[in-house]
Amino acid sequence: MTRCHLFIQERGERNRPVWFIFSGMGSQWNTMGESLLKLPLFAETVAKCDKVLREKNIDIYKILTSKDPTLFDDILNAFVGIITVQVS
Repeated sequence: MTRCHLFIQERGERNRPVWFIFSGMGSQWNTMGESLLKLPLFAETVAKCDKVLREKNIDIYKILTSKDPTLFDDILNAFVGIITVQVS
């Protein structure tokens, strides 16, 4: 049985929605990060990941937004894409 711990931090009187994204191995899909990039905090974190990954010649924006159906044939693209979504 899997346990999930939820930590809640109150910020003033305004409640904010909580989003849960569970992207384990095998959940990659083309354009998996495209819609999420519209969220400022997600986009900011992806930019930080991109800065690190570019040093390894990995284009995370291509991985998260590509419509190429063969992109995830390379397990590196699948793994890096999933981890970036989880971190962001």
